[in-house]
Amino acid sequence: MRTDAATQPGGGAVAHCLSGTDYRILSIDGSFLEMLGRERGEVIGRRGRDFTCADDHALNRTLQTRLEEEDVPFAITKRYVRSDGSLLWVNTTVTKFADGIGGSRLLVTSRALGEPIVDGTLARNLRTARRLCAAIQGGKAAFGADLIGAPPTEALLLLYTAELEGTVLTGAEIAERLERSWSATARWLHVLLDRGLIEVEGGAALCAEAPLRIGQGCEAALGQLLAALSA
Repeated sequence: MRTDAATQPGGGAVAHCLSGTDYRILSIDGSFLEMLGRERGEVIGRRGRDFTCADDHALNRTLQTRLEEEDVPFAITKRYVRSDGSLLWVNTTVTKFADGIGGSRLLVTSRALGEPIVDGTLARNLRTARRLCAAIQGGKAAFGADLIGAPPTEALLLLYTAELEGTVLTGAEIAERLERSWSATARWLHVLLDRGLIEVEGGAALCAEAPLRIGQGCEAALGQLLAALSA
C-alpha cells in the first residue's frame, strides 16, 4: 500500500456500494462517500464511471463486459475523481449476485491505496477550466452575454468541468449557464454532436432534458490545451 491505512480517506476502511446491473448506484455507505468526497445525493442514481478517471475507462469497460457476458467478478486498480478534482487510487472489486426476486445486483467494494493526488494534471486542468468559466461569466456581467463568450467553446468547457467533477449537465442547464435560449443553444449542441465532440448519455435524442457528456476524444484534446495553459 502507498500509505498507512489510518491516513487514508475513509480511515482505510473497505467501502461498499450496491448497484443495479446498469451500474447505477442504489445504496452507498459512508466510507465510500468519504472516499469520493461527495454527498449521498450527488451519488445515488449515478454510475461508477461518472467518478472514474477518464484514462481508466477503457480497462474498466473491458472488465465490465466480461462480468455482463460471463458473470466473471473482477478487481481493478483505478483512480476516482473526487469532488475537488483530486485523484484517489483505489482497489475496487465488483461482484454480481442474485437479488432473490428474479433479478441481479452488483456489489462494489473499494479501498483507498493512498492519499488524494491534489496536484496532478487533471486537478490542475479542473482549476484552469473553472477559472476560464468564471472569467467568461465575469465578462458577460461586465459587457453583456451578446458580446462576450463563444457558446460552443463555453459549452465544451462546462461539460469538461462537469466530467471531472463527476456531475452531468442537461441541455437546459447548459442553456441557462450560457444565458441563451434553448433553441439557440440546441443549434450549437447539434453542431457539437455532429462533430463527435459531445454525446447524449445513453444515445438518446437531443432535448432540453437530455443529460450530455463531453466526448472522449474532445476530453483528451481539451485536457492537453488546459494542461498547456496551466503549465
